[in-house]
Amino acid sequence: MPHRRLLPLLLLPLLAGCARPQPGVEPEAAAAPAPPAPAAPAPASAERTGWLGVVLATQSVDVTADSQGRLAAVYV
Repeated sequence: MPHRRLLPLLLLPLLAGCARPQPGVEPEAAAAPAPPAPAAPAPASAERTGWLGVVLATQSVDVTADSQGRLAAVYV
């Protein structure tokens, strides 16, 4: 019965992880920051001056410049 010899070896690491924490050491869950406050609701559409809309592209393209450097703007 080799499994009877193997069982204590497998249970030892499991039970070692269940030990009591050391005094003075706080659990990590207590140190977690509070969740962020909920986001403010979006303003009414009448307040959105200059809002044009959203464009959902069906395909994507790679935009490259003719010369080296940063791309300042893309006009569509």
